[in-house]
Amino acid sequence: MMFPYFIASGTLAQLDSLLRDITHVCAPDGLVILGCVDNNIDEETADQYFRQMSVPVGGGLFPSIIHNQQVHKAGWLVYAVHGELGVTYTTDVSRDMQTGITQLSKKSDGNSDAEIRLVIVDAHATSISSFLSKEYDRSSVSTKFFGGGAGSLTSTTTRCIICNSGLLRDAAVVLRITGHCGVGVSHGWRATSPILRATSTSGNTVHELNFRPALEVYAELIKTEFHADIDPDDLIGTASMFPLGIRRLGGSIIVRDPIASTDQGGLVCVGEFDDNCFVYVLSSAMEELLASTVSAVQQAEKDLGKKTEHKIVFDCISRFLLMKDQFNSELTMLEGGVVATSGVLSIGEIASSNDGFLEFYNKTTAVVAFPGE
Repeated sequence: MMFPYFIASGTLAQLDSLLRDITHVCAPDGLVILGCVDNNIDEETADQYFRQMSVPVGGGLFPSIIHNQQVHKAGWLVYAVHGELGVTYTTDVSRDMQTGITQLSKKSDGNSDAEIRLVIVDAHATSISSFLSKEYDRSSVSTKFFGGGAGSLTSTTTRCIICNSGLLRDAAVVLRITGHCGVGVSHGWRATSPILRATSTSGNTVHELNFRPALEVYAELIKTEFHADIDPDDLIGTASMFPLGIRRLGGSIIVRDPIASTDQGGLVCVGEFDDNCFVYVLSSAMEELLASTVSAVQQAEKDLGKKTEHKIVFDCISRFLLMKDQFNSELTMLEGGVVATSGVLSIGEIASSNDGFLEFYNKTTAVVAFPGE
């Protein structure tokens, strides 16, 4: 159903050569194209290139690619899709617009009517949760979702969404694939701080916690509870062990990663907050993070309910930055020793959990298990 091909070169010329080889070998009905933001491709040239695609295409540019138990900061990972494929793209996600088109490939052979939706969104869009809610409302109860946030950690304006209308920013693409898969998601973080209320928010920015500037409250709590200091100008580097967590109904926690501060003392995060939601500062240990990786793999394989032939993973870039050399252990656990695994390091992860909810996660591992043909 989805067959991976990888090339370590990040040029458009090498991608074109790879796509020609794929077309010659298997004539796919559609393509999922995942690249690295450090490929340093010319955006206008890439925009024209993807507009000329003759089959439905969707994908994005991410911080890194995972392939053969290695992390690659340049290259292309392409999945050849066979069977029915629908591609929808949405622009102006931050303004909660719903414009776009749908393209369908030829029909499948009718052996399966299960639907999988691969969702890739610009991680810096400010209405991702709202977009996902609408996407969830348009799906059936049996639809499985997975995907993640594309883009750069250092730029909020990078064009990072790939579709038949080119290379876009502040956009999302949804691929509707006929077939079966199992989804597992886990993060390993726990709430250990006093509870806080987000008393002023807008999109992915928390302006106030407990009616005070969010950055001030956040820094004070980390100093008091964890005896650590953060640098407001380097939150990605100094606050990586202290993400925020939103408590959902049923007790689950959704992680939100602070990545920048505003001039007014707000915290800019990956993912949205509701006004007056309750949040915590989270903590974890390396063994807990690695145990969560094993849990995500086991969930996906159990959810599939049959032998797993290959896996696709969306693993958070902040886990990679936090784990450093120990991320090799995470890669080994994802591979499981016998099942080939590929995917990306993303800025936020998308998955439908076992309790049926569709969420945009941070600092999380989302694993998708696929059966053989």
